[in-house]
Amino acid sequence: MTRTPKVYRPTAVLRAAMRAACVLLAGAGAWAGEGRQAERGLVVPELDLEVWVSTSLRLSEAHTEMYSSRLLDLARELFGAKGKPEKELKGRPTWCVTLDHTGSIELGSRALIRKTRGRVLQGGALAGGGEERRWVMPVRRRCKILFAIYKRVGEDYISRVRFSVKEPQGWDEELHGGVAVASAIRMAGEAKPKCPLSREAARERALMAIEPPRGRIKSELCHRLFDMRIVQLADVKGVVLKRRQRLGLYLAHVSVHNTTPWYLHQFRGRHCGSCRGTDGVYCAVLDFRGTIPPGRKQLVPCRTTDYEGDGEPPRGAITDVVWSLKGER
Repeated sequence: MTRTPKVYRPTAVLRAAMRAACVLLAGAGAWAGEGRQAERGLVVPELDLEVWVSTSLRLSEAHTEMYSSRLLDLARELFGAKGKPEKELKGRPTWCVTLDHTGSIELGSRALIRKTRGRVLQGGALAGGGEERRWVMPVRRRCKILFAIYKRVGEDYISRVRFSVKEPQGWDEELHGGVAVASAIRMAGEAKPKCPLSREAARERALMAIEPPRGRIKSELCHRLFDMRIVQLADVKGVVLKRRQRLGLYLAHVSVHNTTPWYLHQFRGRHCGSCRGTDGVYCAVLDFRGTIPPGRKQLVPCRTTDYEGDGEPPRGAITDVVWSLKGER
């Protein structure tokens, strides 16, 4: 039985339709009024694409505006868009991508002290024993990105790809449980320094430091859009492994499924996962240059190592992604 494709009219897309004329003229814009600059748009003529990003965060008006701007930067990096379109499109774009940021971020009321003891850097050189003190505002992030690709058919939008990813923590949040607002060096024997910022000033500085971790989000989106899987492992001589062997270094083939409507020509990065027929977790280092048409799969040869860490392996960064609309770079 043939399934009828689902037709959606998402809120962001409907708003985009009403503002299409403005977007085509400006290329990228911030919309005031309801949501206080929470929604922004971008047109990528090279991919026949319009992108809409939005956030539900309301920590402050300035922070909401900054956060939506950073999400737009994320979309620009992901699709290789320029600041403004070089030429106007004839009519509405065929494709529409939405990135809806939802959830909440809790910010602590007072800074916590994080200490690093040992030799300290002072005046550009390593000094004697002491400690570096950092004042960190606690942050608790409970957010996700709802990502979707739609194809415009008349006045309706047919869903092509839909998924959600949990927004990862920033580096400071992962290491210190929050964002640093001030720091000071204390040499051995010196008095303990106090935080140089008032509680209000520390909160304002922390707010502007809470940004979407664009590199990590981009990698999460790319892993879902490319749907990578390790399908074969071999030793350095090319002999295919049929059982678990801890060799340290392997030759591997990673299946890359381009789930987007655009041609994929290039990307670099890492993919960690298991391989059918063997146990354990492996990390593949990929440097792809070629062409994978929309909806097609391709085996990409690469070098792979055993994953030695504890817990869930990291996704690994994905960079240098290159797309095209018709397979011509």
